[in-house]
Amino acid sequence: MTLDAATANPFLVLSNDLNTIQNGKIFHDQPESPERFTHMACVLDSPCFLFGCHYWEVEVGEGKEWALGICKESVNRKKSTLSSVLGFWVISMKGNAIYPSSFPQIRIPSSSDLVGIFLDVDLEEIKIFDIRNDALIYTQSDLSSLETLSPFFCPEHPGEGDSGAPLRLCP
Repeated sequence: MTLDAATANPFLVLSNDLNTIQNGKIFHDQPESPERFTHMACVLDSPCFLFGCHYWEVEVGEGKEWALGICKESVNRKKSTLSSVLGFWVISMKGNAIYPSSFPQIRIPSSSDLVGIFLDVDLEEIKIFDIRNDALIYTQSDLSSLETLSPFFCPEHPGEGDSGAPLRLCP
């Protein structure tokens, strides 16, 4: 798996090996394309999935605000919100708690720095794990997608005096 630079928001900085992403403070002049996210500072991963079971791990480090999961390939990349109704099945870290994009949103306490994501496209299910604490964080069934699904990453925004924590795909 590698991050898809063609989908990356112009504020994002991707590593040369396309395995680490960080939110930068400088807008990088990128060619406009329908694949690129412009409203949200996020990026997709490749390959995309239409069937089968898939698993990947993401090191979130000490990030206090980030989002991870999957989305439909057809999501609006120009203006959108992270909602399962709009084709995003993600969890978001905010204030030492995790919130799913599905409704009703619930608060899930978490302190993990390593997150595992298991996607079973055929069963229309995603499971997200806290790897360090060996715990299931969240399950979403009935993804109801008849189209390709893409891994989704949204790193922490930089704060004053820091550069924001990166997200790193683990080998």
